[in-house]
Amino acid sequence: MKKLLVISLVIMVLLLSACGGPAAATKKITLGDYVTVLDSSKILPDWFEPINVVSEGLSKSDMGLDGNSSEITAYISQLPYQVIYSYLAIIEDAADRATAVDQFTDETYLNQMIKMSLTAGFSQSEDIQIQIDYPDLGDGAVAGQGILSESGTDTCFEFFWGRSGNVFIYFYSFSYADEKQPLEPLVKEALKRLGNFTQ
Repeated sequence: MKKLLVISLVIMVLLLSACGGPAAATKKITLGDYVTVLDSSKILPDWFEPINVVSEGLSKSDMGLDGNSSEITAYISQLPYQVIYSYLAIIEDAADRATAVDQFTDETYLNQMIKMSLTAGFSQSEDIQIQIDYPDLGDGAVAGQGILSESGTDTCFEFFWGRSGNVFIYFYSFSYADEKQPLEPLVKEALKRLGNFTQ
């Protein structure tokens, strides 16, 4: 039995050597791969439904994203209400990439983004609670949320950004309820899927 086990192990090592070990990622990532990388349908609860971003005015062009960015994926839950949308950007230019990396730690910019997202230029309320954290994920990550209290309603805006090399992942959420889907598991899965591609 021991001899058989040794033979089996030798054969396995020879096979791994011949195949070069486990299959490595060979496909270079493109913006079109956002469909695979950002697909959250199997992670989100059943009550979330995909949104047609074109008909709902949430497309890449509607959002003013540049040529480095993919199209947007979006999901909605009616009860409790929450909209989650995301996109990725592939930034190969070193200067542009440095600017994008700097935004991860520019809390003046992040605070302004949160306030503008919550008020949309229509509310003058300053009653916004803001929190920003830096999770240890990928090559860098930042997460934040703002809660706007107005007319007895709490509106929550959240974002979670992650980076792997020159690929940046952006997730956002709007909700009214305390029981909302966190963004971190979605970002973690997206960063994990990036491992299936080369850059």
